[in-house]
Amino acid sequence: MNNDWKSVTQLFKTKISGEVGGSPIVQNEIINSNAQVLKEEKRVSIFLKNPVLLNKAKVYEETILECIKEIFLDNYKVEFEVQKPKTADIQNTLPMFQSEETAENQKVLTENSIKKTNLKKSLTLDNFIRSSSNDLAYA
Repeated sequence: MNNDWKSVTQLFKTKISGEVGGSPIVQNEIINSNAQVLKEEKRVSIFLKNPVLLNKAKVYEETILECIKEIFLDNYKVEFEVQKPKTADIQNTLPMFQSEETAENQKVLTENSIKKTNLKKSLTLDNFIRSSSNDLAYA
């Protein structure tokens, strides 16, 4: 199915190549999009990464439908959706869930980084003194 969608996007790319006044940002978003093709329901869900371009992509709906009809030899419905970002493993990203061993490794890495960069250990954020001249930096 993924190869079918790539064929659709390639055909879309050739159809819009001579177009004047189109939005290259929206066109590239469609060309680089992922899609779910449901042949039984005759429906294609196109997943765009940028939610701002969702309504602007609908301008190209007719062209996309033409491309789909040429590739799948049938009429389909098209839906534009925002692609959900991949979620990271929470335990690996939140420091409160780190084991003591991981926290100790982080401290050693920080100390090694300070040594490699020749920074003075006394000039780290641990020793930061707040005053009226550096309120923004403190915030």
